[in-house]
Amino acid sequence: MKDHIFISDFDGTITLKDFYWIIIDDYIGEKGRDHYLAWKKKEKIGLTFLNKIFTWHKFTQADHDTVLSKVVIDPTFKRLDTWTQDHNMDLMVLSAGFRYYIDYAMDLAALSHIPIITNEGSFINGHFKMQANEKSWFYHKVYGVDKEKVVLHYKKKYKKVYFAGDSEPDYKAALSADIRFAKGELLELLKAGGHTYYPFETFADIIDILESLEQ
Repeated sequence: MKDHIFISDFDGTITLKDFYWIIIDDYIGEKGRDHYLAWKKKEKIGLTFLNKIFTWHKFTQADHDTVLSKVVIDPTFKRLDTWTQDHNMDLMVLSAGFRYYIDYAMDLAALSHIPIITNEGSFINGHFKMQANEKSWFYHKVYGVDKEKVVLHYKKKYKKVYFAGDSEPDYKAALSADIRFAKGELLELLKAGGHTYYPFETFADIIDILESLEQ
């Protein structure tokens, strides 16, 4: 087994935009944005909120194909895949989204060989639906996936765990990792807590940082 593992969030970290924001912006509009703002004031952005968004609009087959095509992966993520292989490091995707659209995007980008821990999901009768596996070792009642538990699990198996994320559900996982890469909401949370992290925008930035850490 390799000594190090790089674990990355998917939506908004590997991808240019969260799947649920694609649906809100392109298919729901102002009502969806208002719902997000009202929910965010009182609750976490987890299974209940996301399934409301995913089932709000009834998708035709053409809509289905179009919205999936909008899940765009940072083109420099493939460079990280190559970099980790060249540097004897494992790579994993850890997401509180769901497998249906993640697999679609990863397959399209020829990245399906990368292991993924996430919720299950489906597309039935015009609606996307997330389904958490309540019997899984990483189950979380709010997010479906307990990212902190996953990172702690792999810390027992590897000498060093690297983690990249962009939002509040990534916070505890980032704190548990040895090396943190952050942007967006996660960056602000880590900064407010006085925690160390490396800011990034793309995986090209992360590769540059990883190479500097080797020197």
